[in-house]
Amino acid sequence: MINFILSLIQDPKKGYDPVPPAHVEKYFEEAYNGQRFNQNIIDRLENTLSLNNKKVLDLGAGPGQYTKYFVDQGAKAYYHDISLRYLRLFQEKFPNLKFNESGFSPNFSSANFFKGRRCLVILRIVQ
Repeated sequence: MINFILSLIQDPKKGYDPVPPAHVEKYFEEAYNGQRFNQNIIDRLENTLSLNNKKVLDLGAGPGQYTKYFVDQGAKAYYHDISLRYLRLFQEKFPNLKFNESGFSPNFSSANFFKGRRCLVILRIVQ
């Protein structure tokens, strides 16, 4: 019940952003200078499958360093993060990538994305 009440109050569409601006700036900078890029995740992916022409959903994408990597590898990557600050910085850094207001591609549907497909789930532990 408390989560439901909080979701009504803390709605990103109404301007709420759970990530403080200073954290977004710092984490974004670290993400693109290599400090926030886990090469072990990438190595495991590359040893398991090719990302070319695959659909990848990056939930909790933050600064988007993995989303950008997936795109560079030929994947159709979907960025999503609850923080509009992260999304705006990501859009500014990569203006040639297509976005809509939510950060997903315009035709995104989670039902269609996962329907009849095997899904690769990557959990990143945030400390």
